[in-house]
Amino acid sequence: MRSRLFVAAFFAASLVSPVLAFAAADGESASDIARTGNTKPVAVDTGTVRVTTFGIFRGAYDFVQTDPNVDFVGQNNGFFLDTARIGFEGTSGALTTRLSFEGASAAQLSPNTPEGALRVSMRDAFVRWDVLPQMSFQLGQAKAPWAREELRGVQDRPFANNAVGFEGVSAGRGYDQPSIAIDRQLGLLVTTVKPFEIGNLRFDYAAMIANGNGRNQLLDDNGKPMLVGRIEAGYLSYFIVGAGAYMNDRRIGTLPNLYDESDVGLVVDALSKIQNLELFASYAQVSTKYPTTAAPDRKQIAWHAQASYRVEWAPMPFAVGYRIAHFSPFAQGAATLPGGARLSDYDLDHHTLGLRLFHPTLPMSLYANYTLTLEPAARTLTNDRVTLLAQLTF
Repeated sequence: MRSRLFVAAFFAASLVSPVLAFAAADGESASDIARTGNTKPVAVDTGTVRVTTFGIFRGAYDFVQTDPNVDFVGQNNGFFLDTARIGFEGTSGALTTRLSFEGASAAQLSPNTPEGALRVSMRDAFVRWDVLPQMSFQLGQAKAPWAREELRGVQDRPFANNAVGFEGVSAGRGYDQPSIAIDRQLGLLVTTVKPFEIGNLRFDYAAMIANGNGRNQLLDDNGKPMLVGRIEAGYLSYFIVGAGAYMNDRRIGTLPNLYDESDVGLVVDALSKIQNLELFASYAQVSTKYPTTAAPDRKQIAWHAQASYRVEWAPMPFAVGYRIAHFSPFAQGAATLPGGARLSDYDLDHHTLGLRLFHPTLPMSLYANYTLTLEPAARTLTNDRVTLLAQLTF
């Protein structure tokens, strides 16, 4: 109850604060892509409306060690499409609308199997009205403003993928494990285009009321809103500290077997950029209650810390980085799990070494990541992996 009251107060503070303003950019708009790459989005002026196209392509090769005891780990090494996205952004005065589609959405048939297919699905679909420089209203489907790890665009990421807590474990890489990411949601977002600044300090906020059952859903799952809020404070471009919270009552299952679950998520993170050195750390937890089944409360915890350094003087600029990430899907919950496993048997620790090459003239970069994966003895796997990824933004 205390955590739910805290989230409600956090959400209300995000809405009414007169001195906080959250940058509306989510890292994947046309302007965000142009900001960090040697590219200029294609724009067409039709008099009163300016239409801009943008896109992201990420193609990769994954090599996972073959586990001698588990037949679905390391058996499907090869090429894969991570992202194949195209979008359109239109502006007319204070109005902005964005529509983007993803051509590499994975539709997995069942857990712990590589069987499935890629399909086209919608990502962003919203209209934003900038009422004031420090206030705008956005209606539609977009990223929920919770954790910075999710909000960063691909062009700002020093590694090929997110930390394990926000990425999860997919088929072929280990035992399937969903992440704690909340991704895109359909709802109303109150935000701004520019942050509020006081001297060298900047303050940001965002608050969203959403359906809470994810992207591309026909209707709400139970008629109860999801509340999401985030606040940030920063000093120039050197340091940003942020906190986010959400509260979501969900209904899962199919008629007539429906079950209610209630989530409360909290996150704190800090980002520092000093010249070519970037440091980032995040701690997040999600607590879930099960009022229908009266099962014990569950808590998930994910934290990670990373550092990267960019070298500009080389003929092809590059960045090197290291990340340590921990994910505990059952930090709290039932005393035992199916098969007699303990809660701690599901813990995951990933150590990632990363290299990113930047093309000096083209909006393209190459990633090479090595991830050392560690699991408790009861569920240990031989599944270290190497990921090679090419990324193009336009």
